[in-house]
This record gives sequence, structure tokens and C-alpha cells, in this order.
Amino acid sequence: LNELEQRLANKDLEEIDTEFRVWITSEPQGEFPIGLLQMSIKITNEAPVGMKAGMKRSYAWITQDTLDIVPRNEWRTLLWVLCHCHSVVQERRKFGAIGWTVPYEFNQSDLNACVMF
Repeated sequence: LNELEQRLANKDLEEIDTEFRVWITSEPQGEFPIGLLQMSIKITNEAPVGMKAGMKRSYAWITQDTLDIVPRNEWRTLLWVLCHCHSVVQERRKFGAIGWTVPYEFNQSDLNACVMF
């Protein structure tokens, strides 16, 4: 990352394509180069606050096709349970490791994988 920061800071505009983009994902840490942060556009995705907001966010990506993919009535109930558990785990993260033996962030991609399985 330090090398990337130096290359971007010393850029020669004729050498860099106008369509050049770099996407970097990172956990918060003190070792991330400050200069790279300052010249970047930062996007964060925080979990919603509260169970009601969590359930809305969990259901936001569900379409009618997702509901109709399985013709059994139990499918909708199972989908609700998955979204509810996802919201509970997301809400529980703010308490840290209290009550959990291993911290694990059950994120949106995990919920998607559970629904697809």
C-alpha cells in the first residue's frame, strides 16, 4: 500500500489512463497509509441500528422471485427465521465478544449463501 501511495502521489498525468480506478477494502487499522486515505473516496457500510432496521435491511434484497422459488409454505417461514437470526447477530456485534466464544461477523454475503443453499 505504501508503494501504491507513492506511485499515486508522484503521478504523471500523461502516464495514467483517465479511466484508471482502484478499489481497496480494508479493516480499520493504524498501519494504513494516511496519504492514500486522504486522496481516496471512502465508503463505509455499517449495520443498521435496532432489530426493526435490521429486518428491513435483511428483507431489502429479497424479491418476489426469491419468495416464489420454493413452492412450499415453510420456505417463507424459514426465510424469515434466517433474516431474524441475521439481524440478531448484526445487533449483537456492538457488545463485542461478551457471550460469544469466537467473534464472527455474519454479513450479507453469509445470509445470501444461506438462502441459496
